[in-house]
Amino acid sequence: MSNNNIEGITGRDNAITAKALIYAIAAIQNLPPERQEWSDMRDMCAIARTIAPGSLAKLIFETKSHTGTAIDIWPDSDADLDERDIREKKAFKFALDTHVAELERQWAAFKASAPKI
Repeated sequence: MSNNNIEGITGRDNAITAKALIYAIAAIQNLPPERQEWSDMRDMCAIARTIAPGSLAKLIFETKSHTGTAIDIWPDSDADLDERDIREKKAFKFALDTHVAELERQWAAFKASAPKI
């Protein structure tokens, strides 16, 4: 039997891979700074930023809910970026933060409306 299944294994391979990527970023960012694999984490963040903003926000929200780690998806210092990249970083973070804030608002409203057990 061939292992070259182009369709994937589970039917949701991309979703699982994206989730694993966000969890890996959270794990690295949760390490003490001297143990963080900066280059790998930075590249992982660049890959993660290609995920659709709404989907990325949901992954970040869920990962933070499960791990307690607030993920910085663009960890580069502004001093290491040119002006175009700084503008892109700020716009991206604003859009992402807006999506995450809406998810947090919806979750709080859901919890508030849920019957007490």
